[in-house]
Amino acid sequence: MSFVCPQCLETGSLEITQAIQLPEDECSGDLMLQVIECTQCHFTGLAVYAEERHSALDTIDWKHIGYRVAAADLAAVRHLIRNCPDPLNPHCTCASHAHLVRLDASGCWQGLVEFEVEGDFAMRMIA
Repeated sequence: MSFVCPQCLETGSLEITQAIQLPEDECSGDLMLQVIECTQCHFTGLAVYAEERHSALDTIDWKHIGYRVAAADLAAVRHLIRNCPDPLNPHCTCASHAHLVRLDASGCWQGLVEFEVEGDFAMRMIA
């Protein structure tokens, strides 16, 4: 799966290089934190893929948003994913999952609140 890089705008050069699946919460049925990298300009960042449930309508909406983050935060996420023994298992009980799964008062994932986000962009997928 490849995407358009937000920095060099090269089609198909932005790729997901690491990912960690997080457990369902009160807002999302599928939630994944990803490290993204451009093969052309070497841009790096984070992305979040989330499927939002709407039980009354029996539909699923999804969002895939990329984030420019501070280098230290990107390194921290890479470290957490590398240290997880089973990153695609949302029910993994490792320290990395425990650190990343922080919920707000309504039971929804808090997202990237602990990281220095420098901007966001749509993850535009290339078929």
